[in-house]
Amino acid sequence: TKIETKAITAFNRMPSGIIGLSLCYTELQSTGDNFLSNLKRIKYLDISGNTQLNFTKNMFSEISRTLERLDARDANVRNLEWTHPLTNLRSLNLKDNKIRILDNNSFSHMLYIQDLNLEKNSIGNWYTRLFTQNQELTTLNLRENTLTLLTEDMMEDCLSVRHLAIGKNEFECSCNLHDFMHILFEATKNANISQLQE
Repeated sequence: TKIETKAITAFNRMPSGIIGLSLCYTELQSTGDNFLSNLKRIKYLDISGNTQLNFTKNMFSEISRTLERLDARDANVRNLEWTHPLTNLRSLNLKDNKIRILDNNSFSHMLYIQDLNLEKNSIGNWYTRLFTQNQELTTLNLRENTLTLLTEDMMEDCLSVRHLAIGKNEFECSCNLHDFMHILFEATKNANISQLQE
């Protein structure tokens, strides 16, 4: 359902007890800051498919303390500065966007993030640790990006998660890649089979 720009003010009259809201593929455009300010208890928000949204730091500032899951797939996201107020996120889905560069400030504010989906972006290699502040991160999806090699810092970041997806990247054959694959093979070989079957 398309939501006209002039109808956005209606969000201010929504019941404040709402904890989940899907606005995916509604052709939302510029919403203005704090357009969900009345939703003081919201934990889950899906704004996927809204490619005309203008992502700003103040966009979610009023709900930043309660929001735990944000789905922004296919929303023409190009940078991550707007996520800085979102300090309580547990899950962030940014699949199929236009993110190219990650740095050590990209996720340092997300201390509780557990599930991070960055599939189908244009993310390249990084040369400094990105996830040192994200001690609870267990699932990281980097499939279909532009990764070509594994730096030492990338290996450290990737080995700190339980579930990693890095397929469909055009990796060059290197000693680091060989070592990384060996570590994964050994970890899989030594896994407790009885736990895997439960």
